[in-house]
Amino acid sequence: MKIRMEQRILESALAAARGIVDKKSVLNVLAHAHFETVGKDVVRVSATDYDVTLIATYPCEVEEAGSACIACNGALAAVKTLPDLPVTLATMPNHWADMACGKARLHMLGIPPEDFPVIPPPDASGIVMLARTDLLRVMGYCAPCVSADVTRFALCGVLLELDPAPDDPAHAVRAQATATDGHRLAHIAQTCPVPDALREPLRAILHRRGVEEIRRVGGAGDCDTIGIGRHEGSIVFYCGASLLIVKAIEDEFPEYQKIIPEAPPTLVNVGSADIEAVLKTAASVTSAKVALVKLTADPDGKLTFFGSNPDSGDATATCDADVKGPTATIGLNARFVAEALDACDAADVRLGLTDDASPVVFRAFEDDGALTVVMPMRI
Repeated sequence: MKIRMEQRILESALAAARGIVDKKSVLNVLAHAHFETVGKDVVRVSATDYDVTLIATYPCEVEEAGSACIACNGALAAVKTLPDLPVTLATMPNHWADMACGKARLHMLGIPPEDFPVIPPPDASGIVMLARTDLLRVMGYCAPCVSADVTRFALCGVLLELDPAPDDPAHAVRAQATATDGHRLAHIAQTCPVPDALREPLRAILHRRGVEEIRRVGGAGDCDTIGIGRHEGSIVFYCGASLLIVKAIEDEFPEYQKIIPEAPPTLVNVGSADIEAVLKTAASVTSAKVALVKLTADPDGKLTFFGSNPDSGDATATCDADVKGPTATIGLNARFVAEALDACDAADVRLGLTDDASPVVFRAFEDDGALTVVMPMRI
């Protein structure tokens, strides 16, 4: 194989593959990217760790058709140092790769291309096109709440649900995403316009790395829409010239609807800057490991956070708020509260409180379909 492509394009291709390859795998082949020419002006680059697979095409000048397997780590670090000039990439005996760029020349160790896992093109079914911004918002909102506990496999990903929109099933899809780590839960529902009707509902748990790559590849792409379809236990995402195959987690996601309080008796409307300031003050004295703060909502229009630590002292901070309902007091993890407020991304937020044994609901004051539930802590 011998191709010629711009340095920035080759760097982009290796960087995309570098995000996929398994850093901890004992299989050397999974640390490589597979290059294969397609026609006279395209090279296809593939990378996989068996759970997430990326197939992307890039423009180039093909001087000699063929394929090569190049180690991502070393090649990317070396290509970043090259000048912004065309790079000639050619295979050499014993599967070495030669890169020439201006006055620089690199020799990179490779492996036989036939050793790379065979990745047949997916024949995805029921493909639906969603606006890129809609999908990235849905995935990004839930990503922080994914569990890192591998013993609870179903919680190690984001539950993605696509259903025909009740109001306009022929031209819109109701997209929902949910994630929880047992201490908090993020849920978002959004109606997304689509050019063609959804053929069948989709429900799948996408693991953490898959969600990260969807956000990375989708965020770096220049496409306006992303196609979503099924393929043999995986979900396929079509983003411009890139194709991402994410293996779904084969497990049952908890019935998250039972966790979300339907009608909390105490509702609090407060400015985001105000509640963040008093939370920061109260949390400043708490233990970094526990970060327990006590939240009190008073019908007189006061929202109070209290934090204490036997080794350093205590702190109380109060802000004005619109409180409707009875007085409510609850213990919460300060870090989870801060992340819930960040997720709201609004000037004003609304809190729903029930009692000291029930979770607190955080959402933007102007309901945008997104909410975060934070479980209580014993005071």
